[in-house]
Amino acid sequence: MVAAVLSAGGSVRVGCAPGVDAAVRSCCISAVVVRASSFSGPPRARLAARTRAVVAGASALCVFPPAGGSLGPGSSLAIRCALSAGLPVWCAGPRPSVPVSWSSLRLAGVPGFVYLPAPSLF
Repeated sequence: MVAAVLSAGGSVRVGCAPGVDAAVRSCCISAVVVRASSFSGPPRARLAARTRAVVAGASALCVFPPAGGSLGPGSSLAIRCALSAGLPVWCAGPRPSVPVSWSSLRLAGVPGFVYLPAPSLF
């Protein structure tokens, strides 16, 4: 996925579990890693702040839920933030339960669903 983003001229921002962050950095040294530890407050608030910061600097969102396919609170928050910002969202695996018009889309060989917002003319 990282290779597909880079070959399209995009940049990568990540804020996930340390292992995921490290895997992304190994594929893309220029990836911006947003760490929860850079925010203040209790752990849950820091994680939410990290998620918002990752999405705030994005031009699109890709979500990879755990193997079971259920979105955790961080992934759900990321999708809600991206939808509020009018960003395209792609989610691997089963159709997310967020009530928008999802379309099936295989991205870099990975099955998933995409939401493409209507273009803004003004």
